[in-house]
Amino acid sequence: MEYRIGDFYDGKIGNYKLKKEYIFSYSFSPGLYNKLCKINLFVKSNLTYELFLFFYDQNQQSLESLKENPREARIHFYQESKLPFAIKQTLLEIVNPEFHLNDSYYNSKNTFGMLDRTSINAEINQEKKYFSIDLSLDTLDKNLFKTESELNFLKLIERTEDFLEKIRDFHMGTYE
Repeated sequence: MEYRIGDFYDGKIGNYKLKKEYIFSYSFSPGLYNKLCKINLFVKSNLTYELFLFFYDQNQQSLESLKENPREARIHFYQESKLPFAIKQTLLEIVNPEFHLNDSYYNSKNTFGMLDRTSINAEINQEKKYFSIDLSLDTLDKNLFKTESELNFLKLIERTEDFLEKIRDFHMGTYE
């Protein structure tokens, strides 16, 4: 299955929102990063997920064939399964009426980084609330996360990133 934005989001460019059946999403797009792999994770309300990885096979048999058809090096990976228990437990702590996040957690020193355009975004889709948080390393100030909701959100992100890193490393490693 290929990733198509319209399968997961409603709205127009610049104003997308997760479709109702998804309660959480996490997207990572590398800038100057040692592992060039785009990641899109979508969690449904039944706590199953759909995961898309996109990266390039660095070990092509022939450089000439790669130049002729660069699509040969593209790897699209799709996985659908149940969430790991730790992520599921943390997500269930968040999906409640008391959960709240601010609009942004930008740092005051370097809102827009010049060198690295790594993009990390997470979205929480509740029945009456919607949160979209930019987690990019050059803009985020984790010291601004202070409430129980905010700290639980950071715990969710940390557990999600650990989980995704293992999956990414395993699948990229099979092409090394």
